[in-house]
Amino acid sequence: LKRSTSGSHMQLLSGLRFAVQDSFNVAETVTGFGSRTWHGVHARETSTAPVLVKLTELGALLVGKTCMAEFGYSLHGTNPDYGAPVNPTCPHRMVGASSGGAAAVAAGEADF
Repeated sequence: LKRSTSGSHMQLLSGLRFAVQDSFNVAETVTGFGSRTWHGVHARETSTAPVLVKLTELGALLVGKTCMAEFGYSLHGTNPDYGAPVNPTCPHRMVGASSGGAAAVAAGEADF
């Protein structure tokens, strides 16, 4: 762990923001897998995926879920219900990932 100048411990990922694909469970949200239909018929999750719990325990901040290709069946993230993530540095080009995570990082909305 890193130490701050005041002598108190800082967590390893303290303050780093992250976004996750809509295929990860987050308590109190519906995991929709990029599908409006799936999202509409399933209940909110009662728990959070262990990897996300660990990241938050290390100080990272979950800022949201990203748009993803419906059920992950695409390499470029286009979604018939929610559209495609916008490439913030070159809007006429696709992001080039299965979800909007790369766009969130490029836009400065998340650190990872």
